[in-house]
Amino acid sequence: MNYLNLVNLKNLFIIVKQEIEKKGAGFYSWVNAPQVNEDGAITHSSGWGEKQVTKEVSTKEAFEIYESKLNGAYGERFAITMALLAGLVRQGKKIALLQLQKEEGTPFDATGWVVLSIEGYPMFHLAPWDLPMDEVNKAGLLNVIAENSSEAMEHNYKGTNKVQELSMLLDWSLNG
Repeated sequence: MNYLNLVNLKNLFIIVKQEIEKKGAGFYSWVNAPQVNEDGAITHSSGWGEKQVTKEVSTKEAFEIYESKLNGAYGERFAITMALLAGLVRQGKKIALLQLQKEEGTPFDATGWVVLSIEGYPMFHLAPWDLPMDEVNKAGLLNVIAENSSEAMEHNYKGTNKVQELSMLLDWSLNG
């Protein structure tokens, strides 16, 4: 198992920063949610203060705005999670990027996604559009995990929920 350390984490961060820069500041910027008026019209506001503009948008445009908002928020969550890893590595936590050959229990198609495992907990799925997996694999950071292997058992679903997992991350960050 290739666990992350400060040397290979630096290589991972180079890949992450390149991806963040490629997406640009606009990708991560705040996006107001569209609003539905009592008459059913959908509007969207952009800009701030005197430069704020509100216009009516179609249902399709509203979904595109929501998708942009969601992708930016998940992208930011991804980057902040990456930033947390250096402190956890310094504490000696076992952190790995896993490509699971078979994964059960995910509420979405995780094909092509990588699992960030911390202390054997599959904490987060990382989307291929947030982290270019070819680059990660070329850097030797990806662990391909065979179905039913000892590694698969070590890093499989532990029956936790996001509240428990986020609490663990906070506790590990503070207490080691």
